[in-house]
Order: sequence, then C-alpha cells, then structure tokens
Amino acid sequence: MALELAPGATAAQRRALVGPYRWIGLGGSLLIAVTAPLWRLSGPTWRLTLPGVPHNGVRPFTAIAFVVGASMLSIAWFGLISRVERSDLPRRDRIRAVVLTAMLWFAPVLFGPPLLSSDIYSYAAEGAMVTQGLDATTDGMFK
Repeated sequence: MALELAPGATAAQRRALVGPYRWIGLGGSLLIAVTAPLWRLSGPTWRLTLPGVPHNGVRPFTAIAFVVGASMLSIAWFGLISRVERSDLPRRDRIRAVVLTAMLWFAPVLFGPPLLSSDIYSYAAEGAMVTQGLDATTDGMFK
C-alpha cells in the first residue's frame, strides 16, 4: 500500500496541493547531500554521489552548488507551506502532505556526510576515549 499525500482528495487536488515544490525541494536536497564539504581530516568515507558532479568539497563548483541546493530547498519549503495553507482540503490531509514531502526531502541528506560541522568527529573521539577508560574532560583529546 502506497502512502498517499491526501487520501480524501482527488488526484488533481493532490497534485495541486504540493505543486512543483516537492520536486524542487528534492533537487535541492540532492544537491546538498552530493556537494556537502567533508572535514579535511575525516579520511575516505562513504557518501552519496552523482555522476559528473564533483564532490570533494574543494572546487568552487561544490560550494556554489551547495548554496544553490540550500536556496532551492528554502524556496520549496516556503512555496509548499504557502500553497498548503491556502488549500481547502481538510487539515489532516494538509499535514500529511507536508510530512510526507519533508520525508522525501530528508532522505538524500540522511545518506550524506555530516553537514557543515565537524562536531560529530569530536563526539566520536570523546566516545572512543571513554571506552578506553579515559576521562575526556580532564585528559582532553590532544594531550
């Protein structure tokens, strides 16, 4: 059974509810996940890639594409919310449309590297210290 955006609506109403914003947001989310810069000391990691799109994070293209992806996602979010608020469909159908569309947008980012933060590597290092019986607050990671 497939999840429907608005089970109580006709097919035309469902398409009109989210409009093109579902796909604009998915495109932005893919660009973010594919071109997200990696921490320089992270080493080789698995990441989502697209053929022909550089993903090493050092080329100007990746920074520009990342910003374009974030802009597309922002535009799609504002467009989706404004369209859903103007809809005559029941509140439950509108909320369901927003939640399912957001899940579609989150999927590419979940398979990408940590975005714009190297905190995850610090947390992993502190966790490794604790498992070795060291106190991360007194010993520190760089001693």
